[in-house]
Amino acid sequence: MRTSIGLLIALLAVTTARAADTVCSIHPPKDTTDKQYAGLAKISQADAEKKALAHSKSPAKVLGSALQVEDNCLLWVIIVKESTKSGMKSLRLDAGTGRVLETKHESGK
Repeated sequence: MRTSIGLLIALLAVTTARAADTVCSIHPPKDTTDKQYAGLAKISQADAEKKALAHSKSPAKVLGSALQVEDNCLLWVIIVKESTKSGMKSLRLDAGTGRVLETKHESGK
């Protein structure tokens, strides 16, 4: 269980350079605070989580979600556990449109 929690925290914290690959609708100013991000997002946390679950090909549950800025893009990062696969899947959704921009599977090992 500790490994899963540690992996979840690591997945939520990871940010990588994808500026050329990521096209998003909300580019918050650099001085925007964490509290202001929620006001900028057009997609709620609940709606982002529903879209992430709908994107899964098998039954899944949300393990965690966070609103983050990566490469000047406001994104929802959703971590899901699919019942038919080991490990977890990380999805990045545009916080303005709800479009899935990236999915990545992380093995549980």
